[in-house]
Amino acid sequence: GWDGGNKNVAGSFVSWNTTADVTMHIISMCLSKELCCISCSKKEHKRRRMALSLDHQHHRPRRRNTLIHSGFHDSTEDRDEHENESRSKGRTSHHRVLKSSAVIILMCLSLLHVSSGLGTLQNHKLSSRHNSFANKATTIPPQKSLSSHSSTRRFSSSKLHASRQSSSLDSRQMTKSQPPIITTLNQQTEALRQSLDGIGSSDFDQDAEASLRPITIMTEMLISYANWISTDPSSTFKLKACEIIDAAFRNVTNRCFAKPYRLSKVNLGMEVLQLQLHSCVGSPLNGSSEIVNGNGDDVDRNVLIPLEAPYNSIPRGTWLKVLRALTSNDINSSRSSSTLRSVKAIASSDDEEWITPSNAAFRILQRLVTGKGVRTALQMALDERDFNMVLHAYAALSQNQMHSAHRVMALQERTAHAPPLSAVAYSILLKAYGRWKDIKNVEMSILHAQRNSVVPDIVMANTVVDAYVNCGDVEKAREIFQIMTEESDAKGDAYWPLLRPNSRTFNTILKGMAEIGDVNEAMELSKIVESKGLWDHVTTNTLVKAAVTA
Repeated sequence: GWDGGNKNVAGSFVSWNTTADVTMHIISMCLSKELCCISCSKKEHKRRRMALSLDHQHHRPRRRNTLIHSGFHDSTEDRDEHENESRSKGRTSHHRVLKSSAVIILMCLSLLHVSSGLGTLQNHKLSSRHNSFANKATTIPPQKSLSSHSSTRRFSSSKLHASRQSSSLDSRQMTKSQPPIITTLNQQTEALRQSLDGIGSSDFDQDAEASLRPITIMTEMLISYANWISTDPSSTFKLKACEIIDAAFRNVTNRCFAKPYRLSKVNLGMEVLQLQLHSCVGSPLNGSSEIVNGNGDDVDRNVLIPLEAPYNSIPRGTWLKVLRALTSNDINSSRSSSTLRSVKAIASSDDEEWITPSNAAFRILQRLVTGKGVRTALQMALDERDFNMVLHAYAALSQNQMHSAHRVMALQERTAHAPPLSAVAYSILLKAYGRWKDIKNVEMSILHAQRNSVVPDIVMANTVVDAYVNCGDVEKAREIFQIMTEESDAKGDAYWPLLRPNSRTFNTILKGMAEIGDVNEAMELSKIVESKGLWDHVTTNTLVKAAVTA
């Protein structure tokens, strides 16, 4: 650091301060113009100004003739101004160099402060050469100052290089110090990825060994993890190993519950979920209580231990993928045999249970409501579509499954963080009862929606009209239609708001009139449909049916 007490002296090197102090000191000297006077005294400045003045007076080249020939006149004022400008440049050129040096010094000190990370340099003694200069109070030229800071810069660069070498050495040592379980799990993950090639194809489904290979590899991963934990239970790499295993599980589930949905893929995914959630309870292989490793040997189920939190649970996004797969038409189809459309239930016991996809979807919905087995830090709000998917899965089945549909609505109604029942849910319920011609439950569903203050929309109104038509009560359907119509002055049930009928509304009423053979009313209504611009091919087919029926 500099001693700025004497402006005529460049400053004696007394001791090293922190880089921040040196930086602030140089900034203050630059602002107070002390650095400009560091290298020369006032007498030296005066001598230089006089020398520059004499030089410009006696040795300035004459260019008057050139200027005259060029059309310019070099007047006395121009010469004086030029001399003053040259004198000013000569006086300040050296000062500019010093200011530039100060900027370079500030940059070096800032880099030193950032790279070292220490903030201070503890009492570094200078050499005897610098001490002799300080004792004699001699003027240190700018080159010396730059040289000293160049040595500081070299010192900081060497420290930075040594720090980088040490960090790279630490990383190599960290890699070498990783337990062998990490390498083993990575190798098993690669084998698992290769075993998933062709999943979902007919050849994959017919090959029993290929279909069981992913489960076998994942079981071996859990066995390797359990054996390693038993030998080193306090290892700091437990979370790293669990992360690798969880990534392997997610790779399988993402493939199993992706479109196109196939029952074999879904069953494989359900077994994977069972293995991750209840690995210490039983084996997903063949419904037995023993686990078969890669060598074909039976392994006691107690060997497997659950993964560390949070990897002992399933992410919420994975559960939603499972829900969409189980409620899809490809899996939850009423046209197929129920014995063939079964999936294995996820349970904490050793008992093997095969249930319908709709029941499996309802159990997963319960997990999303309670948060059991769901990897999330907070209780997230549920989406109405999650409930409606399961509700629609039950409603698409036989009439005997309607009590399960009411269980879904009851679960949504009593769950605090679930959305309230809406017109969409009641539309699904009314459509199912109308298809089964159950007019009693149609009216009960309307009363239930009214008690819950559900505001009907045009979709729910069309569903109610269609349900009455399917049940044979065309008059009740026309009453609801009259309440919805804008031109009508009928005062019906106050529950139904004023809605604008669409083409589906008119076609449904026309279908009811065609079934009872009321051709005249159908033709009158068709004129209204044409005037509103809602005529389509369904309207034409309905009128043809009405004419044939009459």
